[in-house]
Amino acid sequence: MPDVSGSLREQLSVLNRHRRKMVLFFLSTMAVVTLGIILCPRTYESQAMLHVLIGRENVSIDPTAATGPTITMMETREHEINTVKDMLQSRTVLDKVVAELGAQNILDPEQYSNPDQSRDTDEFSFLGKIYNLMLAVNLADPVSEGERAALQLANDVKVSSEPESNVIQVVFRSGTPEFAQRLGEVFLASYQEQHSRAHRTHGSQEFFVEQSQERASALAAAEQKLRDLKNKYGIVTISARQLTLSKQLEQVETDMLSTASAIAGANAKIQALRQSLEEIPERLVTEEITEASQAADTMRNTLYDLQIREQELSAKHTDQNPLVMAIRQQVAQAQKLLSEEDKRRVQPTSSLNPANQQQKLALFAELASLSGLEARYSSVKGQREELLADLKRLNQQEIEVAELDREVSLLRSEYLTYMHNTELARINLALEAESISNVNVVQPPTFVEKPVVPPKALIIVLGFLIAVSGAIGLGLLCENLQAGVIHSPEKMETAFGAPVMESIPSVHLQNAGASAK
Repeated sequence: MPDVSGSLREQLSVLNRHRRKMVLFFLSTMAVVTLGIILCPRTYESQAMLHVLIGRENVSIDPTAATGPTITMMETREHEINTVKDMLQSRTVLDKVVAELGAQNILDPEQYSNPDQSRDTDEFSFLGKIYNLMLAVNLADPVSEGERAALQLANDVKVSSEPESNVIQVVFRSGTPEFAQRLGEVFLASYQEQHSRAHRTHGSQEFFVEQSQERASALAAAEQKLRDLKNKYGIVTISARQLTLSKQLEQVETDMLSTASAIAGANAKIQALRQSLEEIPERLVTEEITEASQAADTMRNTLYDLQIREQELSAKHTDQNPLVMAIRQQVAQAQKLLSEEDKRRVQPTSSLNPANQQQKLALFAELASLSGLEARYSSVKGQREELLADLKRLNQQEIEVAELDREVSLLRSEYLTYMHNTELARINLALEAESISNVNVVQPPTFVEKPVVPPKALIIVLGFLIAVSGAIGLGLLCENLQAGVIHSPEKMETAFGAPVMESIPSVHLQNAGASAK
């Protein structure tokens, strides 16, 4: 088992032998660290916090000069926060800050804090000296002061945000606390202006005002044209006039149907009356008077003689006998002549038939009624034709009025739309003028007098560790460089294998080895 206490004593003796070198190295290192802390330029931080309201529509309306409707897409929190971060780091904002504060103040913040000490930025700035040196050896291209200020500003401004958070942290670094705070104020003001401008359609209000005036003039002209057309046709509303005409037409058609039905009934009645008149005689025989006639008496006597002669012949002869047949023919002729003569002897007396007269009166009345019905039917038919013509003209007028109505409605809708968008554009300009947006500064840029660079405590701790470890390493290195020197009796006994009687300082192993040989 190795002797731990002996090994530890040897190590401590090594450090003790080189303690002066180690102390000198430790003190030198700490002095360099302290001098570095003293000479290192101070960097101060100013921190600001921005709260992003998700959805810019919460605080602003952004009308777009477009003929069709616009669609607002829903944005996620990450998308909107990343958009704000990108705009915070945009070159436009950096250039505005450089123009506001000045390139020399950004490159040399001491000049801003102490305006009485006017000096050349490139001459006194450490980075300026390095840049001039690189220009001298052609390692850098000539860049304007404003460009270098913008590049440095991009390095001095750090934007960050935590996951699942709507807060964005912006850190501004500068050589003085006053300028760091002022840089943050100017930077945030420039960003707010750029944010409002980026979310606004330029020239929208002027466009909508001009379009509203044009639509107002066109609407007034169309309304006047519509009034003139209605006055020309003498109508208030097409629907009311159509309702009146439809009622009148319905009434006329009803009258036509009833009149036509009455005419048909009258014709049927007239036909029936005429048929009945044909069956009823016009005159009736009231009495008959019989007059005496000598010729008839003579003929009657002759007939009697012929009848007696016929009876005699019939008794003597058969019916087929020519004499019988001849006499019978004479009897028939005599009877015929006698009957005719008897008719002439009767003198009838007649008068008008009352039934026939009543039927004729009824027929004449129906004919008169039929004439009236036909005249009424013709009149109603004429009214119907006039109403149909009026309705046809009204339908044509309705087309003209409807076209003007549509034009007026369209112009009124466009006018109201443009007026609404004009008001939205005005509100948007007012929001921009007041710097109102969905990005609110919840923590203005802070004023911190304690510098963040250099981190003194960390540098001192690291310097102390480097000094201690370097001093120990230096002692061990020196010990290794003096490996041929025997520093203890124990090493002497180990080297020669004999006990040491007396210790003499500074005895070299090489000389002792030569003497032993």
